[in-house]
Amino acid sequence: MLTWIGATMIVLTTALTGMYLLWQQKRRAEELGASKRALNLLKNQISFLAVPLDEAMASSAFHAEGTIGAVFQEVSHALTEGMGSAEELWTSAWLKRKGESTFSAEDMQAFLSYGKTLGYLDKEQQRSGIDLLLYYLEEAEKEQRERIQKQGRLYHSVGIMSGLLIVMILL
Repeated sequence: MLTWIGATMIVLTTALTGMYLLWQQKRRAEELGASKRALNLLKNQISFLAVPLDEAMASSAFHAEGTIGAVFQEVSHALTEGMGSAEELWTSAWLKRKGESTFSAEDMQAFLSYGKTLGYLDKEQQRSGIDLLLYYLEEAEKEQRERIQKQGRLYHSVGIMSGLLIVMILL
């Protein structure tokens, strides 16, 4: 009896691990989408309303969700307080949240690269920088959604099958 309980626990644990890995993949796709929406809002604030960067980020942060909203809020507050340059504040905010998000290293690099142009350029160049980041995010989200479509069932199956394999080896 105890053997079967142990075997069930092993299979359940590996199945849950597979589901967790799939959840992380879906969460990354959602975070990429939220980042696109927030950056579009920021771009519109800068382009059409000619709002200063700190106010534009505060407004975008109010409507944003996830990591990008927290970054926008922190940078906006720090810019208002005059705590440093936009680039330094942007980089600092992203590095603080590196472990909190599901962004890949390439995603983080894209965000940090965008930060190098933040606050230094005129309105048109700011918009071009945001467009470049948006293009990257669009492609990354599309690739992530395709990966989820192709590998979604694989995570579940591998989780269950690896649990069964472990149980067979142990028995």
